[in-house]
Amino acid sequence: MRLLAILLLALGTSTPAHAQSDDVVTEGAPLDGQSPAADDHGSTSHIFWVLPAFNVEYGKDTQPLTTREKFDEWARGAYDPIGLSVKATEAALERSGTGFCGYGEGWDAYGKCYVAGLADGNVSSFLGDFVFASVIHKDPRYFRRGEGAAPARIGYAVSRVFLARMDSGRTAVDAALLGTAIAAATSNLYYPPRERGIGLTMSRIYWDLGSTALFNMAAEFWPDVQRVIRRPFGRTNKAANDRSNGAQR
Repeated sequence: MRLLAILLLALGTSTPAHAQSDDVVTEGAPLDGQSPAADDHGSTSHIFWVLPAFNVEYGKDTQPLTTREKFDEWARGAYDPIGLSVKATEAALERSGTGFCGYGEGWDAYGKCYVAGLADGNVSSFLGDFVFASVIHKDPRYFRRGEGAAPARIGYAVSRVFLARMDSGRTAVDAALLGTAIAAATSNLYYPPRERGIGLTMSRIYWDLGSTALFNMAAEFWPDVQRVIRRPFGRTNKAANDRSNGAQR
């Protein structure tokens, strides 16, 4: 989700560096208009209403996931209908001089490009967020910081690409990044010859890590953006209520 992630970063970091007292997001509390049961772990299900965010945690006092819960969380993100639609749009935007992802022109080439894009993301996330996460006892969720100045929060979000919270609660170097390298190498099995090779494999690794960093930043600032978006509507409703109360008097 490269292009969309860049858009999310641009919008997400447009909030003030220091949140005012009425904008502070309370950790673990549901967002305005969101039911506490919005998903199993209390986080919003989609960032900007389109990006699956089932692996984002907004609370601090959380229990580690079981192996089954790690698989279920991965599957929810991988097979989310909205996320699949976004990937279909991305495949259409992958068209270049060599066609769709190097497969050529036409619907058949587009279909191959779409499936290849799904494979890229799903193999990487399956290995990193389920297989390796289960083996090394890593918590695959992104734990939002939600406080402090914007630069510190951005630094924290980027650092979570390479650092992981373990099931024990401690922070360690994310050994599950090996899944990203394996997924990038595996892509050489299904991409056309012109899209294979060490250089392109390394490029996919960089894109995967970069997209993860952008996703983390979007997840970090999304609640702040929501509050900025909703604030004018909240003021309108308050003014309407005040007028109504005044008329009753």
